[in-house]
Amino acid sequence: MKTMALVLLPMALMAAARGGPHRHGDFDVARVDQRVTEHLVDALDDLKATEAQRARILAIKNRLLPEVGAMAASQKLARQELVAQLSSDRPDPARLHALVDKQIAELRALAHKSVDGVVEAHGTLTPEQRAPLIRKMNRYAAR
Repeated sequence: MKTMALVLLPMALMAAARGGPHRHGDFDVARVDQRVTEHLVDALDDLKATEAQRARILAIKNRLLPEVGAMAASQKLARQELVAQLSSDRPDPARLHALVDKQIAELRALAHKSVDGVVEAHGTLTPEQRAPLIRKMNRYAAR
């Protein structure tokens, strides 16, 4: 499962931005950073990654994580706005639709940046290092 961290990093970061399945309190960027870094380091150890590969892949994580934190903050504000709208006698449909559109646009932008990060990480690894990741992805996709 450790090597899946490389493949699933963008999805894990986006899940963290949504609060994930085990959300407790506010999004904690430092905690997410620590956990994701631990998984990545373990995966890179398993793949016998060079120091240059490690630096590039960890840089991808470092580039994406602040955006995940910003998305988490935006989603918290969106939830608060939703509650405020639904607490009123006359919720504003236009505001609610705009809220949905904003959240979708932010998620889409982060998803595209995450794909770019995956492609960058893919180019960083050798075919031999990618092989176990592809095998794991095939098993994961077959579920």
